[in-house]
Amino acid sequence: TKKYQKKSENLIDFEETSYESNEISSNPVTQKIDLAIALMNMGSTSKAKKILTKLKQNKLTNKESKQIEKLIEEID
Repeated sequence: TKKYQKKSENLIDFEETSYESNEISSNPVTQKIDLAIALMNMGSTSKAKKILTKLKQNKLTNKESKQIEKLIEEID
């Protein structure tokens, strides 16, 4: 589980300009990305992938799309 944590920490920086990394974002997409990262850290990669795959169906910013793709690549 630590391998996901180390890789995923580098991916969170796209939103750090709008909130501190220890605060909860009001953006529902960011909340779900954070949830997927937490699930990956706990070893629930299938649940994380399900959330990320569903998120891809929404209208996303370019940064959100890139982060989701990177996380899915980590799982695969």
